[in-house]
Amino acid sequence: MLNQTHALMEITKDISIKQLRLTNITDRSKVKHMPIDNALLHTLGSIIIGKNLDLIFIFRDGNVISMCPESWLQVQQPDQLKKNFEWTYSEWTQLWMKYVPII
Repeated sequence: MLNQTHALMEITKDISIKQLRLTNITDRSKVKHMPIDNALLHTLGSIIIGKNLDLIFIFRDGNVISMCPESWLQVQQPDQLKKNFEWTYSEWTQLWMKYVPII
């Protein structure tokens, strides 16, 4: 497990996308940037990826962040989305997903 953790930290150095841009579904003016760095990886317990690329980040302290692709706002009403999601995301990287603990 230590070898896998070290390998994960090495991989994050080569990722071109260094953060996720998150927009609050209820208040679209509220934008946050979640850095993809070692601090995030140390606090992240697992990620659930839905078949439609919706994401749920489960942190080791019990906090949960649910997000869907930003493009969903073009198809669904925000009121429908906020039943299941708090945020939309606009950037993601396949390389990072490949090495993160995923359910």
